[in-house]
Amino acid sequence: MMKVLYCKLLLLSIYTFSGCQSQRGDKMPDDFAFKIIWSTTSYDSETGKYSERYTYGDSVITAYLNKKELESIYRFSEQIKFSTFPPEFRCATKSDTGFPFFDTTIEMTVNSKYMKSKNTTFCDTKERNNDAENFDRLSDEISKILKKREKIKKMPNSDIMFM
Repeated sequence: MMKVLYCKLLLLSIYTFSGCQSQRGDKMPDDFAFKIIWSTTSYDSETGKYSERYTYGDSVITAYLNKKELESIYRFSEQIKFSTFPPEFRCATKSDTGFPFFDTTIEMTVNSKYMKSKNTTFCDTKERNNDAENFDRLSDEISKILKKREKIKKMPNSDIMFM
């Protein structure tokens, strides 16, 4: 009888501390929100504001993401450990540079914690290069999700030229 009880407790403990916890940890917090700013485009998940800059002014539309899309972005940011990224990725000592260059900034709020990180195309190699590449992957993932929105698809690309 004691063996059966012991086995049940052991199985319950293994279940509780393995799969169960990881599922709870993957749950998107209620306050999760992000902003992303590319060279001529920006998006704020809290307000749903998507903005594209043009030579004649800005065009702004509202395009809220659904819960599934937000959860996908949240899980990706957790997977790449966005919270550990530096405020700004710096160029490595031996790195080639190029012009024009573009900056991308991502801001996130998770469990009342505000985080901000910025990456640039100015140099091809950065300190913490793997994290910089993951930053770019997150930026691309957000862009892909946003570009699926019909309203956003219909917007013309920016006419601003960079030299």
